[in-house]
Amino acid sequence: NKDIAHERIMKIAELTAKAANEKNSPEIVMICMGDLLESAMPDGMHPGHGFEMDLFQDEQILYAFDSLAKMLSYVIENTNVPITYCSINGNHDRIGIKRDEDKNRTAGKLVSAFLQRIFVNEKRVTFQLPANNLLTLIKGNICVFAHHGDSSLMKRTTVELINLFGSGPNYFNVILSGHWHKTKIEDGTNFTGLTIPSVTSADGYTQNELGYNTLPGFIMASEAECGYGFDYKKITLY
Repeated sequence: NKDIAHERIMKIAELTAKAANEKNSPEIVMICMGDLLESAMPDGMHPGHGFEMDLFQDEQILYAFDSLAKMLSYVIENTNVPITYCSINGNHDRIGIKRDEDKNRTAGKLVSAFLQRIFVNEKRVTFQLPANNLLTLIKGNICVFAHHGDSSLMKRTTVELINLFGSGPNYFNVILSGHWHKTKIEDGTNFTGLTIPSVTSADGYTQNELGYNTLPGFIMASEAECGYGFDYKKITLY
């Protein structure tokens, strides 16, 4: 439901700005983990997908852009610190007729590119939109590597991903993935691996085919106060 989706997106904006102000955070980092759309393909991602949607094709692209633009505007207007906005794209962010078309995930890239263009004169906002949908970001003592979670990288262990994409022993590595509509946590002495929840509620396909029925939400996190580590929590969205 598009209205519920936007309400949840704005709740993320509200809680992010509130937490940043209460903690006197020196900066805000926002990472969209992909699947900005439900599906822009005419027949959807799976049989019967269209029955679960209320926006189609170009309508979804434009609505996603408008919703995320309002989210980012709210955070800008209600904080006074630098903001880094990052976005990668998922399997739902494709344009085409069949699932195997558009490996570039063009619809998601269009949404992010539109955002970057309208905020181009906003000096406090920096965009990081990796062309290959693999994000590496270093902030303080944290090294974040984010991938959507549907590629061959999902077969790699967290330690393997750190060896491939992480940083050396002076950094605490955070490995992020999405895709699976569930929350999963793996903690180590020098890393945290997080599969993040979806902002959307579980639909019929997620429950019946994937076997998940997780409450929607997002992850809010910060560098540990001791200077080495990653403190995080799931915020449930209703």
